[in-house]
Amino acid sequence: MKKIVVKLNDKSINDAIKLLTDYKNSLAKRTDRLVNNLADKGKEFAIDYVERAAYFSHTGITEGIEAVHMESGRALVKSTAPHSMYFEFGTGFVGKEAPHHPLVNEFEWQYDINNHGTAGWWYPTDESDGNPYKWTDPQGQLRAWTAGMPSRPFMYYTARYLEDIAEEEAKGVFRFD
Repeated sequence: MKKIVVKLNDKSINDAIKLLTDYKNSLAKRTDRLVNNLADKGKEFAIDYVERAAYFSHTGITEGIEAVHMESGRALVKSTAPHSMYFEFGTGFVGKEAPHHPLVNEFEWQYDINNHGTAGWWYPTDESDGNPYKWTDPQGQLRAWTAGMPSRPFMYYTARYLEDIAEEEAKGVFRFD
């Protein structure tokens, strides 16, 4: 970091004020760069995580993962796929019995809201669904059976990853010459 030496005269004080103003502006720009870099890396991590996990195949979740750059040193990573929350927190009896997501209570997520219990339910599906328990109903709709699924908290793991790399990223962005 540059050392600012101030003499007690108008020019020296004005020069110091300019240097401090430039430094302040630089901090805001670097903060924006840091959070945008982290959001981009978070998006990459989340997509990679989802693509490597077989249980996410054919879900379309990767297309909904976004890095959103906002103003004032803010950014976020989000999933806009409407069903991504079911993967994140889990569902049904299975999810209720093994709620692996650490923030399930904070988000007030509810399991087995229709009280299917171990009997489970049939849901509409297609041939790309890897569920082996399928049948075609009288209307020709392919259906598969489930009692729910455990939590697969890809966004929670993304947040933990970003916490792990944030300090090193900040050191690189805030390195002053």
